Amino acid sequence: MEDERQDRERAQARGGQDGVHPVRPRRVRSEGHGALVGWRMPPLERLAPVRMSAGEKLWMGVLRGYLVLSGGLVLVRIVQLALGGHG
Repeated sequence: MEDERQDRERAQARGGQDGVHPVRPRRVRSEGHGALVGWRMPPLERLAPVRMSAGEKLWMGVLRGYLVLSGGLVLVRIVQLALGGHG
């Protein structure tokens, strides 16, 4: 926490916008000692498929339906504007 605060202060002193500074490995506590974490996500081929419950599948379906509906409405509005509709 203290390191993050100091990083933000240094970035602001250098003129960093809203405390934005370059990303660097973060020091975290791991089993009682500090360690640099350089974790990278494994390739997708090595990951097991996600097992979703019925509720999760239902919710994903609702979100997918919302995405399709909203995308369709945007397309309808684009066509209306292209054909000269102003309102």
